[in-house]
Amino acid sequence: MPKPPNTPPLGDLDRLWFMPTPGLGSWRVSLRCRGTNHAKGFPVLRHGSVEAALQAAQAWRDQLARSLQPYTQQELVQKLRTNNTSGTPGVFKMKTSRRRSDGSVAVYVHWEARTPEGVKPARKKAFSTLRYGEEKAYELAVAARAAFVQALADNHQGD
Repeated sequence: MPKPPNTPPLGDLDRLWFMPTPGLGSWRVSLRCRGTNHAKGFPVLRHGSVEAALQAAQAWRDQLARSLQPYTQQELVQKLRTNNTSGTPGVFKMKTSRRRSDGSVAVYVHWEARTPEGVKPARKKAFSTLRYGEEKAYELAVAARAAFVQALADNHQGD
């Protein structure tokens, strides 16, 4: 069986690999974009040679990648994770305890908005439930997070 040529490393969301199968094998392409998998095989027998099958696979991958719209940085940081309990990415309900000088413990509860991951310097804004009430503190944290995400978009516009 002919040995497949080396291919350059690809990004995290797409893969191109050789599958040794009956009939000389095939190149397989797999691409994931916006939660949808796109995959296709390129058999050596159908394309005549390992190199021709590889070229067809690369051409299909490149054409598909051009036609798909990847997530923007703004969309990525706003994706709701499965472990999110607040309903809004980057917004957390925090509870802190502090021991007072008289020995009693004070408990402070607030909603906190944080800058998207990877933004330097990282920032956060906290809104006390005691001062604003539960709903208003949450709304203010959501608005602060939206401002952080908008600032991220504004910074990438200047690139």
